[in-house]
Amino acid sequence: MPLKVTRYGGPMAGMKPKTKVFQMEELDPAAKQALGALLENPTPPNVADRIPDAFTYTFHTDEAGAPNKEVEVTSTRVPEALRKLLP
Repeated sequence: MPLKVTRYGGPMAGMKPKTKVFQMEELDPAAKQALGALLENPTPPNVADRIPDAFTYTFHTDEAGAPNKEVEVTSTRVPEALRKLLP
């Protein structure tokens, strides 16, 4: 099952989104656990938590026969185990 991690926003106007794709089977156990927790308990970004010109990341899974899951987090809310996956 593929995992797409996309970066939006940034300090310069006109920065284009950047995406990296991973296979879930290739992730280490800590990253799988952090991703599972993030997807199962998504918390919408709070407007007060947004930092001007900061990056926002979406984690999107495409699983055959199951509904797609997607969560959006600000750069300060990305779990430590998932930081190595960021574009």
